[in-house]
Amino acid sequence: MLPRGGRAAAPPTTVYKKDSAGLSALHVAARMGHHRVVKDMLRIYPDAAELRDGNGGTFQHTACREKQSSVVPVVIKSRTLRGLLLDAQDRDGNTALHLEVAAGAPAVVEALLQKGEAQTDVLNSDGDTAFDLAAASTSSFTMVRLVVTLVAYGVR
Repeated sequence: MLPRGGRAAAPPTTVYKKDSAGLSALHVAARMGHHRVVKDMLRIYPDAAELRDGNGGTFQHTACREKQSSVVPVVIKSRTLRGLLLDAQDRDGNTALHLEVAAGAPAVVEALLQKGEAQTDVLNSDGDTAFDLAAASTSSFTMVRLVVTLVAYGVR
Protein backbone atom coordinates (compact mmCIF):
# COMPACT_ATOMS: atom_id res chain seq x y z
CA MET A 1 0.00 0.00 0.00
CA LEU A 2 1.12 3.53 -0.65
CA PRO A 3 1.50 6.17 2.06
CA ARG A 4 -1.01 9.03 2.22
CA GLY A 5 0.77 11.20 -0.33
CA GLY A 6 0.44 8.44 -2.92
CA ARG A 7 4.20 8.15 -3.34
CA ALA A 8 6.32 5.11 -2.74
CA ALA A 9 8.19 5.19 0.59
CA ALA A 10 11.44 3.90 -0.92
CA PRO A 11 13.34 5.35 -3.86
CA PRO A 12 12.26 3.73 -7.15
CA THR A 13 15.70 2.24 -7.71
CA THR A 14 15.19 0.05 -4.62
CA VAL A 15 12.64 -2.03 -6.54
CA TYR A 16 15.27 -2.97 -9.11
CA LYS A 17 18.14 -3.75 -6.74
CA LYS A 18 19.00 -7.40 -6.19
CA ASP A 19 20.57 -9.26 -3.29
CA SER A 20 23.44 -11.75 -3.57
CA ALA A 21 21.03 -14.47 -4.79
CA GLY A 22 19.69 -12.16 -7.48
CA LEU A 23 16.37 -11.63 -5.71
CA SER A 24 14.67 -8.28 -6.16
CA ALA A 25 12.13 -6.83 -3.72
CA LEU A 26 9.41 -8.27 -5.95
CA HIS A 27 10.95 -11.76 -5.72
CA VAL A 28 11.15 -11.47 -1.93
CA ALA A 29 7.53 -10.33 -1.64
CA ALA A 30 6.46 -13.26 -3.85
CA ARG A 31 8.65 -15.67 -1.87
CA MET A 32 6.91 -14.60 1.33
CA GLY A 33 3.42 -14.80 -0.20
CA HIS A 34 2.69 -11.07 0.10
CA HIS A 35 0.36 -10.93 -2.89
CA ARG A 36 -0.91 -7.41 -2.08
CA VAL A 37 2.64 -6.07 -1.99
CA VAL A 38 3.38 -7.84 -5.29
CA LYS A 39 0.25 -6.33 -6.82
CA ASP A 40 1.10 -2.82 -5.59
CA MET A 41 4.70 -3.04 -6.77
CA LEU A 42 3.60 -4.17 -10.22
CA ARG A 43 1.03 -1.39 -10.42
CA ILE A 44 3.68 1.24 -9.67
CA TYR A 45 6.63 -0.44 -11.44
CA PRO A 46 5.15 -2.75 -14.11
CA ASP A 47 8.50 -3.38 -15.78
CA ALA A 48 9.78 -4.96 -12.53
CA ALA A 49 7.85 -8.08 -13.62
CA GLU A 50 10.66 -8.75 -16.09
CA LEU A 51 13.37 -8.97 -13.39
CA ARG A 52 15.06 -12.37 -13.20
CA ASP A 53 16.78 -13.92 -10.19
CA GLY A 54 20.12 -15.74 -10.16
CA ASN A 55 18.43 -18.86 -11.57
CA GLY A 56 16.75 -16.92 -14.37
CA GLY A 57 13.37 -17.08 -12.65
CA THR A 58 10.71 -14.40 -12.45
CA PHE A 59 8.89 -13.49 -9.24
CA GLN A 60 6.27 -16.06 -10.29
CA HIS A 61 8.91 -18.82 -10.37
CA THR A 62 9.96 -17.78 -6.88
CA ALA A 63 6.38 -17.91 -5.61
CA CYS A 64 5.88 -21.35 -7.17
CA ARG A 65 9.12 -22.74 -5.73
CA GLU A 66 8.09 -21.52 -2.28
CA LYS A 67 4.53 -22.85 -2.69
CA GLN A 68 3.05 -19.36 -2.33
CA SER A 69 -0.12 -19.98 -4.32
CA SER A 70 -1.62 -16.62 -3.29
CA VAL A 71 0.74 -14.87 -5.73
CA VAL A 72 -0.25 -16.92 -8.81
CA PRO A 73 -3.63 -15.15 -9.30
CA VAL A 74 -1.81 -11.81 -9.63
CA VAL A 75 -0.33 -13.10 -12.88
CA ILE A 76 -3.42 -14.97 -14.07
CA LYS A 77 -5.72 -11.96 -13.64
CA SER A 78 -3.50 -9.62 -15.67
CA ARG A 79 -3.57 -10.16 -19.43
CA THR A 80 -0.22 -8.37 -19.77
CA LEU A 81 1.50 -10.39 -17.05
CA ARG A 82 -0.09 -13.61 -18.26
CA GLY A 83 1.40 -13.08 -21.72
CA LEU A 84 4.78 -12.12 -20.29
CA LEU A 85 5.20 -14.60 -17.44
CA LEU A 86 2.85 -17.56 -17.65
CA ASP A 87 5.06 -19.71 -19.85
CA ALA A 88 8.36 -17.99 -19.04
CA GLN A 89 11.13 -20.48 -18.41
CA ASP A 90 13.86 -20.23 -15.80
CA ARG A 91 17.44 -21.38 -16.39
CA ASP A 92 16.34 -25.00 -15.90
CA GLY A 93 13.58 -24.56 -18.48
CA ASN A 94 10.80 -24.78 -15.89
CA THR A 95 7.60 -22.79 -16.22
CA ALA A 96 5.20 -22.01 -13.38
CA LEU A 97 3.23 -25.12 -14.40
CA HIS A 98 6.32 -27.33 -14.06
CA LEU A 99 7.06 -25.93 -10.61
CA GLU A 100 3.49 -26.22 -9.32
CA VAL A 101 3.23 -29.81 -10.57
CA ALA A 102 6.56 -30.59 -8.90
CA ALA A 103 5.25 -28.96 -5.70
CA GLY A 104 2.14 -31.15 -5.85
CA ALA A 105 -0.38 -28.31 -5.99
CA PRO A 106 -3.37 -29.53 -8.06
CA ALA A 107 -5.56 -26.48 -7.30
CA VAL A 108 -2.91 -24.07 -8.56
CA VAL A 109 -2.21 -26.32 -11.56
CA GLU A 110 -5.91 -26.16 -12.40
CA ALA A 111 -5.92 -22.36 -12.08
CA LEU A 112 -2.89 -22.10 -14.39
CA LEU A 113 -4.59 -24.30 -16.97
CA GLN A 114 -8.14 -23.01 -16.72
CA LYS A 115 -7.78 -19.28 -16.19
CA GLY A 116 -4.19 -18.79 -17.20
CA GLU A 117 -4.22 -21.03 -20.24
CA ALA A 118 -0.69 -22.25 -19.53
CA GLN A 119 1.03 -24.19 -22.29
CA THR A 120 1.29 -27.85 -21.37
CA ASP A 121 3.80 -29.04 -23.94
CA VAL A 122 6.77 -26.95 -22.80
CA LEU A 123 9.88 -29.05 -22.17
CA ASN A 124 12.28 -28.16 -19.38
CA SER A 125 16.04 -28.72 -19.61
CA ASP A 126 15.60 -32.37 -18.63
CA GLY A 127 13.14 -32.87 -21.50
CA ASP A 128 10.16 -33.15 -19.16
CA THR A 129 6.71 -31.65 -19.58
CA ALA A 130 4.51 -30.90 -16.58
CA PHE A 131 2.74 -34.22 -17.21
CA ASP A 132 6.06 -36.08 -16.98
CA LEU A 133 6.70 -34.45 -13.61
CA ALA A 134 3.20 -35.39 -12.40
CA ALA A 135 3.77 -39.03 -13.34
CA ALA A 136 7.04 -39.00 -11.40
CA SER A 137 5.43 -37.70 -8.18
CA THR A 138 6.50 -39.59 -5.07
CA SER A 139 3.03 -39.55 -3.53
CA SER A 140 0.50 -41.81 -5.26
CA PHE A 141 -2.45 -39.67 -4.17
CA THR A 142 -0.84 -36.44 -5.37
CA MET A 143 0.23 -38.08 -8.62
CA VAL A 144 -3.32 -39.27 -9.34
CA ARG A 145 -4.80 -35.83 -8.53
CA LEU A 146 -2.27 -34.07 -10.74
CA VAL A 147 -2.67 -36.52 -13.64
CA VAL A 148 -6.48 -36.27 -13.46
CA THR A 149 -6.27 -32.46 -13.40
CA LEU A 150 -3.90 -32.37 -16.36
CA VAL A 151 -5.91 -34.90 -18.40
CA ALA A 152 -9.12 -32.94 -17.69
CA TYR A 153 -7.52 -30.03 -19.56
CA GLY A 154 -6.46 -32.17 -22.51
CA VAL A 155 -2.85 -32.71 -21.54
CA ARG A 156 -1.34 -35.85 -22.98
